[in-house]
Amino acid sequence: MSALIRVLLSTETAQLQPGERAETTLTVQNLSETVGRYRIAVEGVPPDWVRLSRRELSLFPNDQDQVRMTVNPPNVPGTQAGRYTLQAHVVSEEDPTERTTVPFLLQVGTEAILAATLQPAQLAAAEKGSFAVQLANAGPVDLNVLLEAVDPAGGCFFSFEPPQVTVPAGRSASAQLTVRPLQPLSGRTPVQHTFTVEAWPAESPRLACQMVGRWEERPRRAARWPFLAAAAVVLIAAAVLFYLFAWPRLQGPRGGGEDGPTSPLVQNTVPPAAAAAEATQPAPTTAVVPATPVEPTAAPPAPSPTPDLEAEIYARLDEYNTVRAQAEVELEPELLRQVCVDPYLTQKMDLVNRNIADGTHWETPQVTFTVTSLNLVDENRLEVGVRKTETKLYYPQGSAVPDDEICTGTIYSYRDCTYDILYIMVQQEGQWYVADFTVIGGCTNECQH
Repeated sequence: MSALIRVLLSTETAQLQPGERAETTLTVQNLSETVGRYRIAVEGVPPDWVRLSRRELSLFPNDQDQVRMTVNPPNVPGTQAGRYTLQAHVVSEEDPTERTTVPFLLQVGTEAILAATLQPAQLAAAEKGSFAVQLANAGPVDLNVLLEAVDPAGGCFFSFEPPQVTVPAGRSASAQLTVRPLQPLSGRTPVQHTFTVEAWPAESPRLACQMVGRWEERPRRAARWPFLAAAAVVLIAAAVLFYLFAWPRLQGPRGGGEDGPTSPLVQNTVPPAAAAAEATQPAPTTAVVPATPVEPTAAPPAPSPTPDLEAEIYARLDEYNTVRAQAEVELEPELLRQVCVDPYLTQKMDLVNRNIADGTHWETPQVTFTVTSLNLVDENRLEVGVRKTETKLYYPQGSAVPDDEICTGTIYSYRDCTYDILYIMVQQEGQWYVADFTVIGGCTNECQH
C-alpha cells in the first residue's frame, strides 16, 4: 500500500444472486506534494462483472475524488456461485510502484434456484402408482438432487429411477417414482394413499422442495376371458343341436298355405292324354331325403385385455405425458422417439422444431388422466380411451409469462381443461408407443386478467 495514495470504499462486502447488482464508491486522495495521475483497475472476477464510472483520475496535492464501482454477476449458466475477493487497484502513472489496493468481498449465492413438481399430482390405478418428479434448475450451477418419499400411514414403499438426479444449470430433468402397497389390497374397496416427496440439492439441503402426491389404490379387475370362453362353448353347442335336429325338418316339401304352394318341386311335362291314362295307375312314391346339415365354424371370441396389460398401458401413457412435456419445454424433439412412432412422431417433432425456429415453447404444469376404455384390436394394436385434465401454457417469443397473462393477440394456452381422447397405440419390440390419436371435445382459451 502506498503512503502517497489513500483509497476508501463506502461498502466493502456484498451478497448477490446472479443477475443482481451492488454499488460501492472508491474515494481516492492524493497525499503527495505534486499533481498525480492515477489508473484504476479491478481483479478477482470476470471483467464483465464490474463497471467503473471512470478508470483514470487527476488530483492536485491533498485533493480527492470518487469513482463508482458497480458489481453485477450475470444470470447465465456460466456464473459460478461462491465467495470472491475483488481487488481494486489505484496505481500512479508517474511511478507504477506507488499503488494502493483495497479488497471487496463478494458472495454469489444460489438461493431459490430449484423447483420441483409431481406429475400427475394424483392418480387412480391398480397394484402400483407411476409418477414423474420434474426438476428445474434456474440457477447458475449444476445441482445433484436427492429424492425421498414418505407415507405417514406407513402403507407404501417407494422407488426412484434414478435415485439421484443431476440437473444442469438452466435446464430440467426428471425421475420416475413408483409407489407400491406394503400389503396387497383385500376386498373391492379402493384405498387412498397420501405421501410427501422431498427433493434437495446435495450442495445446499436447505433449498429442499416438497410435493404432496395422492394414489388411489384400486382393486384389480377380475379376468373376463373365462366367462367369454364359457359363453362361446354354450353358443357352439346350441348351434350343433339346431343343425342336427331342427334343420332336416325345415328342408321337407313345402305345403301350400292360403297363398298356395311356394314353388312346385317337380314341373309337369306329361301330355294331357297320357296324363289321363296315368291317372288310373298307382301313383309312384318319391322318398324325400333330408339334406345333410353343414356345421358352421364358430368365430373365436375377441381378445380381451388382461389386468397386467391395462396396468402396462396406464404406466406407458403416464410416461408419454411426461416425455412429451419434457420435449416441449426443453425443445428436444428427439426425446419423443422414446414414446411415439409415426404418423404422430413426425407430426409432433415438426411442431417442436417449429417452436425452436420461432423462439416459442409450451409448458405443461399439470396433467391427470384416467383410462376409460381399452380395446385390443390385435396383439400389437390398441385403442385406448382416456379422460384427461390438463393445463398447457404457451410462451411467445422472448416472453417469460404465458400468452394468457399477456392477453394480446390470439391466446393458445388453456388451464384445468377436461376432455376425452382416443389413442391408437402399437407394440414394437415388446414396447407400446402412441401412433395417433383423436381428441373429442375442446378447451377454452381465456385471458387470466
